[in-house]
Amino acid sequence: MVLLGRQDITIFLLMRSIITIFTRCQDEASLILLLAVIIVICLIAGINGNFPINDDMLYAESVRHIVEQGKFFSYGSNAFDFIPIQMASLICTALGFSYNYLRVLTICFHIFGSLGLYLGLREINLSKKASVFMTALYTCNPFCINLALTFMTDIPALALNNWLFYLSVKAIKKQTLSTWLLALCSFLAAISIRQTALLFIVPLLTSICFSQMSKVKKIFLLILSLFSTIIVYSLLNQWLISGSECSSVYTNFQSVLFQQLFGIVEKPIGFFLQLINTFAKGLCYSSLMLAPLIVVLSIKILSNSRKYVSIIMISMLLSILCVGLPLAINIFVKHQYMPYSLNLFMPPFLGAYQIIGGFFSWQEKHLFTLTIISGVFALIMGFCICVALILQMKEKELFSKPNLFINITLCLSAAYLAIQLPMHNLDRYYLFSLAPLILFFGLVCNTLNMDKLVLLGLILFVPLVLYGTFAAKDSMDFHRAQWQAIKELEAMGVSPLEIDGGANHNLFHGGLKLTLGFKKTATEHGWPKEFRGGEPRCHLRWWPINKETYIVAAISLPNCKIVKTIPNWSVIRGRQRNIYVLSPISAHNQ
Repeated sequence: MVLLGRQDITIFLLMRSIITIFTRCQDEASLILLLAVIIVICLIAGINGNFPINDDMLYAESVRHIVEQGKFFSYGSNAFDFIPIQMASLICTALGFSYNYLRVLTICFHIFGSLGLYLGLREINLSKKASVFMTALYTCNPFCINLALTFMTDIPALALNNWLFYLSVKAIKKQTLSTWLLALCSFLAAISIRQTALLFIVPLLTSICFSQMSKVKKIFLLILSLFSTIIVYSLLNQWLISGSECSSVYTNFQSVLFQQLFGIVEKPIGFFLQLINTFAKGLCYSSLMLAPLIVVLSIKILSNSRKYVSIIMISMLLSILCVGLPLAINIFVKHQYMPYSLNLFMPPFLGAYQIIGGFFSWQEKHLFTLTIISGVFALIMGFCICVALILQMKEKELFSKPNLFINITLCLSAAYLAIQLPMHNLDRYYLFSLAPLILFFGLVCNTLNMDKLVLLGLILFVPLVLYGTFAAKDSMDFHRAQWQAIKELEAMGVSPLEIDGGANHNLFHGGLKLTLGFKKTATEHGWPKEFRGGEPRCHLRWWPINKETYIVAAISLPNCKIVKTIPNWSVIRGRQRNIYVLSPISAHNQ
């Protein structure tokens, strides 16, 4: 019998409270979905582990600084992340600092965001069956599951974006001042986590302008929206800069962003081509995430081929030109294969493994196969998007409410990716357009009556869920083994400064101070070579080191003695992986 500790009991009580809250807010089908998410993440992946993952240490250390010293300090973040940091600070002040509590908080945000998306789908009159199915695609998305086990900005930002979409659609339909004010509050809350939510002021203001309220109320809301946005953004901007000795990272990011925006004005044709290329690559990721939906949607469209013959032909042509052609150039001319972006998806694994040898990649022939498969799915998704747009135009609903809000939101999210990805080519940013895509497809599902194919979609959904949950489990087990190796070295009396324990370990033990030692540009990923150790191992790291008397790695290295091996099982690969504690022979001889 396993005895639960104080931390485990606290986590259980927190999650039970969340379940109780949502039981009162939602019907039984959505509750089952939320419970399934919690069970999948907690039992299969396993959330327990007081260690950082990916980049969440930057935000976690801000929380620790507030808890221990009573004031905010930023370690070079570009995102505000105000609400999660403040909530985490309250929790950790009461219970003690732990990554477990931070992880539970992110999971709660994910459930909250899933509920917002479900309500948004219901608000556009999608059936309960179809709404639960499409929400499940978001909630159990492999990328979302992985990020829900971190304390990064992605999941909280997406959650509040989803509530912004829901409350905006509700305000558009109800046309009451109170619902518009709630939508504005959700917009300001979304900004407080990630500044990218500023984009959504465009559909928000557009919807207010086209609302049926009196002119006085319209003007009041427009002025209130603009002034409150300026005030909130300015205060948060000052809060982030004043609490950071690494403000140059943030200001450099802003200057590069403005350069990108000016580049659009100077070279609009180049930006348009970049937008098409980014859109095509993005569909390779989004189509894999939403594969069950686009399969059943394309089946439904083709089953009405006699009714929509001209629409189908035009949509196929547009998909080939806008999706197929850019992907063909990338694959066969530039020889660019999946994964097109960095960070999470390194087939067959999913997760940021930030130690030497942490990334295991398929051979080129396997990556080529994956690229072709994702390209086919991207073509199908492009076809479905074109059909949906043409159907809206045919039925004169393209600019109707709430279609106009959702269509503008989707276009802006695609444009944002075209600007953001050249600066930071990270695959998790594609999630920014996931909820707008789901809402967009929700509109066409209403027209086509998808309920009869939901069961098929759920069957196709099972492999996606299994991959996401087992990939998350592999990631958590890998990190546990990594930090076990570090703890065993420290228990032997080895100074943390003599261990290359990977990015998070090194940054925590003095590496963060190295951030102040050079001007890191917004487009640069990683520390300069002189901070990364000697040849040839400096080429295997992007993070700084103090010393490398001992190296924690996922592979053995030449001229290094294996001091210890810590095994961990990979479900995805179906075999054992090892974490090695290595000692360079030169250091060993000394």
